[in-house]
Amino acid sequence: MFKRLTVSCLAAVCLLPLLMSGSAEAAPNPGLPVTVTPEGVQLQTLFDADPTGVDKYLAFPTLLQQSDTKVIISYKRGDAHYMESEASLETMIYNPSTGTVTSRTATDQTAGVINQNPELMRMPNGDVYNFVDQQQGGTKTRLGARMFKSTDGGDTFADQGAFPQVGSYRYGYMFDDYDDGGTVYMLAMSFPELTGGARAVHVLKTTDNGSNWTYVKNLTSTFGFAFNESSLEKYGSGYLVIARGDDHSTRLFKTDASFNLVASKTLSSSYSEINYIGRPKLFVDGGNYYLLCRDIQGTTNYLKLYRINPDTLELESVATLNSNSYSAADSYYAEPYFITKSGKTYIGIVTYQKGSSSDQPNIVRYEALWDELKWRLHERFDGMTTGSAPTGWTTGTSGGTVTVENLPAAGDKALKLQDTSASQLVEATKGFASTSGTVELQLNVQPQQTNQVLGVSLTDAAGTNGFTVAFDNNGKMYTYNGSVKTTLPSYTAGTWYQIKIVARTATQKFDVYINGVLAASNYTYRNPVSALTTLRINTTGAGTGTFLADDIVVY
Repeated sequence: MFKRLTVSCLAAVCLLPLLMSGSAEAAPNPGLPVTVTPEGVQLQTLFDADPTGVDKYLAFPTLLQQSDTKVIISYKRGDAHYMESEASLETMIYNPSTGTVTSRTATDQTAGVINQNPELMRMPNGDVYNFVDQQQGGTKTRLGARMFKSTDGGDTFADQGAFPQVGSYRYGYMFDDYDDGGTVYMLAMSFPELTGGARAVHVLKTTDNGSNWTYVKNLTSTFGFAFNESSLEKYGSGYLVIARGDDHSTRLFKTDASFNLVASKTLSSSYSEINYIGRPKLFVDGGNYYLLCRDIQGTTNYLKLYRINPDTLELESVATLNSNSYSAADSYYAEPYFITKSGKTYIGIVTYQKGSSSDQPNIVRYEALWDELKWRLHERFDGMTTGSAPTGWTTGTSGGTVTVENLPAAGDKALKLQDTSASQLVEATKGFASTSGTVELQLNVQPQQTNQVLGVSLTDAAGTNGFTVAFDNNGKMYTYNGSVKTTLPSYTAGTWYQIKIVARTATQKFDVYINGVLAASNYTYRNPVSALTTLRINTTGAGTGTFLADDIVVY
């Protein structure tokens, strides 16, 4: 959703516009991604190898969740990030319900071989494969991927030998897979030292549970982009692919069912919140798309979770789960799983990291309440019927109409409140998951005049306003500090304004930002409320006028 605006510097605050991009790759939506701040994130060390004194570098974990009581975790156990004399491949079984490691075994300890990067994959028949990137001891030379197979749910793995040559290529590093109705697609990377002689990421597929593989597509060539670590997820009839570029950029691609390129976005040049990622993992929950990965910004490593819009390829939210500056390569290759406890859903994230700058990397697990990392409300209106009432909203139209309307940009729509009565109001409300914690509301509003009132409020279940930010009928915005009406910056007709409110119900305080500029700090709620449940956008019925609202986010 992109709006063309003009700069308007009014009162004491310069209201910066939201700009429309004329480039082939659309500019990011102003205000996105929304920053999500998770609370109560728990950290557990699953394996600290330091006390053993040997083979104490633990890294690159991959996982498969079998049930609420069983997660298979495989990882490298060696002496260094790479190029040590040898490194074993180990497998751990973790029980999320009890929070305990139930077993830890060596899967491969071939002398002179480094088991560098494992990747666990489940076949449609339940067989579990571990494809590991094996390298020659003391070097970074790929020997080719090796396969280990489990038919007992990951308790034991049998060596299946080298991953077979597929067409003209042998492969060294497998990244991700997707089971599409019994056909499993896998991202696999070839290397110059292996048969085929090219550094490229290919799509392979199997229709017989991993017994045989066939070549599908060279994505490096198709995308015109040199990349390595990557992940894929089904979207519609095609796929999304997130890729770490050899040039340290991060790009998101959309393909059709045959993996032909449909659209792409260079995330690292569009957003400051993402830069140079490592071992990305795309996953879907509740129809929403997420990216879990390491993000390196300068000398700092971050473990981040992003929400992605699969239509626009925009980043919609970002949550930082942890960070460190110990070294730029020794942390946060991560994979997720989910578990329900006491009726609540938690996300578990297994990764590796140092405990301090002098520590060696350990296998660790983060756990957070999943609702703390998701939207409570997100509305763009683009998929709704033009001219109709907004789907899923409750509207009051005694004073006019509330409809979805087209905007100038193709496919771009917004909520339109048109008040044609001098005595009756119009309103639109929508509920979200109740919260008594910190809430962030963000939306874009365009007033069509300066002599009508429109309020934006969050209320409790009884309809009591916790706080309101409004456009007044005198060309100024306002809010309430407790019961005191307080003037905010001026506004002009026909201009889009981004409103952001950060509310803390525990202290009954809130902040207001207008186009990213702090306009009200630590104001007191207008009315005391114990929880916020509903967004309300409304006129007052004391005049006539029109307002547009779009890109609404409540976290």
